[in-house]
Amino acid sequence: KLTEKTKRLEQELGDTIHSTVQSQRNMEMAQAKATILERSTTELRKLLADGEAEKRDLMDQLNEALAKILQFEEEQRAAEDARRQMDYELNMKNFSRDFIEARILEMQARLKVQAEEINQLKDNLRDQVATTQAHE
Repeated sequence: KLTEKTKRLEQELGDTIHSTVQSQRNMEMAQAKATILERSTTELRKLLADGEAEKRDLMDQLNEALAKILQFEEEQRAAEDARRQMDYELNMKNFSRDFIEARILEMQARLKVQAEEINQLKDNLRDQVATTQAHE
């Protein structure tokens, strides 16, 4: 009876030790997973903050581009007004047509250069927005 009881106690002790070791392993595994999760969360927060900063930069660039577009449109209107004024002056004061046309061509050339700059800005903004969206 004593041997049987001893064997049973040894078995229970072995089971308890095995269970304790398994619990310890499970706890270590849970701790490792928690550490990985914490690092991942920290990295995600950093990426989110970087994305927000990039978004603010893009918005600033977009606002700058829009301001340039508005300025370009205003200059375009002013150039059109100047062209109309020159046409009027041509008719009213009989200026040399060649002189007026040279001025118009000069303004058109400046407008063309400005339009190319605006288109380049638009292309750059599209590329940056696409890159930002791809990162998000």
